[in-house]
Amino acid sequence: MKELARHAVALDEPALESAKQVASLPDRYGGEAALLLTEEDYGVETLPVEWSRIGAVAVADLTQDRTDRGVGELVSAFGRGAAVDTLQRVKAMTKGAQIVEEPMSRIQTNDILPWLQKAGLKTLLIPETPVGPSADAVGILTKKLASEGISVVRLRRSWDSKAWPHASKGFFAFKEQIPTLLRSEGLT
Repeated sequence: MKELARHAVALDEPALESAKQVASLPDRYGGEAALLLTEEDYGVETLPVEWSRIGAVAVADLTQDRTDRGVGELVSAFGRGAAVDTLQRVKAMTKGAQIVEEPMSRIQTNDILPWLQKAGLKTLLIPETPVGPSADAVGILTKKLASEGISVVRLRRSWDSKAWPHASKGFFAFKEQIPTLLRSEGLT
């Protein structure tokens, strides 16, 4: 059996960002819209959308973007399976929406813009992703689509808006707020 190292080398990496205040989001959007789902939020059943006004849906599986070196086969298969499952659930919830049949492996302007143009839609709804690779991709996409006259509306559930301010000091401080948050949403 090997011994533990006698000396630990300090990590040399940037400090983690502190929790950011998440901006408030609009409650409504005008007209018909497209919906883009990323792996950060496949919980379509609880999204604050009016399903009758969704004209097109795409699901992105950005599993490979989690690291610079890609991910293993099992992780990749799990990500794809979750995306395909989400597509099936969305199909059951929408009537007449144009659905991209295969999960997208990236969300860049040259992938999204033709899809929106074909559907004739000028509004793209995306569930809020405050941090991570999906958030980075959505931020870039939002700016580029704005230059093409497409507005991106970020969706957030009320419980996320209520919980976010309490998620700044680790789980144990947040845990104290959970009963109050659940009661405020009528979940207890």
